[in-house]
Amino acid sequence: MGQAQLQKALDPAFIITGAQGVGKTRLLKEMVAEEQGEYFTSPGGGETFETDTGLIALDEADKVSSDVLFTLINRAMARGRPLILSGSSRPATWLQARKGKASPDLINRLSASPTIILDAPDEETIALALAEALRSVGLNLPMATVQTCGRKICRRFSAVIDIASSALRLSSEVRAAKALLDAAIADNPQHSLS
Repeated sequence: MGQAQLQKALDPAFIITGAQGVGKTRLLKEMVAEEQGEYFTSPGGGETFETDTGLIALDEADKVSSDVLFTLINRAMARGRPLILSGSSRPATWLQARKGKASPDLINRLSASPTIILDAPDEETIALALAEALRSVGLNLPMATVQTCGRKICRRFSAVIDIASSALRLSSEVRAAKALLDAAIADNPQHSLS
């Protein structure tokens, strides 16, 4: 997609929301790389854009002040740069905690921005992602075992990454595939469903 087409599609901004770990950051970073843009996480407002072209992506936009958010949207619009914002909640809730502080213009701009909500991945997607993450660290485990493990962890891609990392670390101690994945889950209780 060309720069002008992307800007028109995103004017004034495009918003991606979803729970922690569903892939917002990864998606933003891939889009920035493809469009040769710039990626920020919760800026303080003093950022300067390195180029006059390319996508601007702000991760965790729901955590920045209304003034910083409004300034960033205005800068992007003034420079004709496409802007993608992400947050864990819907844009309306970003401003609720700041009652009386958000300008009507900011409220209107966020309300007018298209929003995509990323749902948590389903069980099959988690199992496939876990199998791929395990293969990427050199562990090629039986898919049936991976699927069983996938049912025991929360549906977040961050869980997949942590489980694969633990499995690699534990693989020198635990050889059996099921025991290895069970140990990796036990090593990450924050991702366990049991």
